[in-house]
Amino acid sequence: MDNLLFNPQEGKTILEPEGKGEGYWIGASSIFYDEEFEKFYLYVRIRNPRPKKGKVLPSDTHRGYKCQILESSNGTDFKVIWEMGKKDINVKSIEGASMIKIQDDYHLFFSYESNAIIPRWQIKKIIAEDPSSFDSNKIQKIKWNLPRFHRLSIKDPIVTLFNDEIHLYIDYFRFWKKPWGSSGLLTSKDGISFKWNGDVFVNLKDCKWASYMTRLTSIFESNNQYFGFFDGTDQESGLCEEKSGLLTGSSPKNLKIQSLKEPAYYSDFGKGSCRYLFGIKHENELWVYYEFTEKQGEHVLKMIKLKDL
Repeated sequence: MDNLLFNPQEGKTILEPEGKGEGYWIGASSIFYDEEFEKFYLYVRIRNPRPKKGKVLPSDTHRGYKCQILESSNGTDFKVIWEMGKKDINVKSIEGASMIKIQDDYHLFFSYESNAIIPRWQIKKIIAEDPSSFDSNKIQKIKWNLPRFHRLSIKDPIVTLFNDEIHLYIDYFRFWKKPWGSSGLLTSKDGISFKWNGDVFVNLKDCKWASYMTRLTSIFESNNQYFGFFDGTDQESGLCEEKSGLLTGSSPKNLKIQSLKEPAYYSDFGKGSCRYLFGIKHENELWVYYEFTEKQGEHVLKMIKLKDL
């Protein structure tokens, strides 16, 4: 497990945001490797700063104003093959997403903040025959038995396959009593109908530095054991500038936080954020993609290759 610990600053920068300084981000990433075509497909969300006080900008030019899917044959050099703007789907902000291939179709589970009177984060999906052809006019609701109070604010889905069962992890936030956020799991045999399995963190109450919000960002299997990364913060002001930790488990449905006392992954710059760590096993290595704060405060996308477990 120690070989999963690394210095995020040593990673290679593969994508940069559209500007320098706080509020410019590229990240919230996930990556899918298509073994049939030997291609990597990287999802990223692109964000520009909110307008300064007294300045008015078109609403479709800031916050999470667009997302992209990029293709690569080597996992480091990418080209854009698909893009969707928040104006295309009439939302306040586009958030994280994750893709999986079911039979011959690609399913993109994506999240956004709605334009409703009381805006909420929501998750929908799009199905396409190719990752370059997702159609924003063909967005579908997800069939699930998600508990009512968990539906109010959900985002940043992670979808993967374990033991011939599709696992859909979601980040949710609860607003009653003491507000806090965590991650839960839904499972499916067909990728169409999903069943709620409950929360995934078994020792969350022991992790004080992530007591306000804890978000699973990826999970992978090695030698019948499960490993993953999570983001966290202990206060509302830490949202959007989270740091990250390490998880383990004997089951993909019950994960134990290992980074209990302090974050394992962070930046020495800006507000210290290093988040959305996404690990994928490839060529006997673990490739980790992550959002990292640079010297002027912008968030870039980095990746690092680690020895497999």
